[in-house]
Amino acid sequence: KARENEAEADEQDAQEAAEFKNAAKECAAERTADADAFATTYGTNDNKSNAFGKCVSKKARENEEPTQS
Repeated sequence: KARENEAEADEQDAQEAAEFKNAAKECAAERTADADAFATTYGTNDNKSNAFGKCVSKKARENEEPTQS
C-alpha cells in the first residue's frame, strides 16, 4: 500500500512539474511578443519586475485540475 501511495505521489509531482514548465513557456512567449504590455498586465510592484513570476503562478493555477475528494 505504501508503494502504491508513493507511486501516486510521484506521478502527481511529475504532472505538476510539467504544468509549471508549460506555464513558463507560455509566459516567455507572451513576454517576447510585447514586453511592455506583459509587464503592465502581470507586474504588481513599482517597476513591474515581478511580472514573469506572477504570470507563471497565474497560468500554473489555471492549468491545475481540481483534486477530487
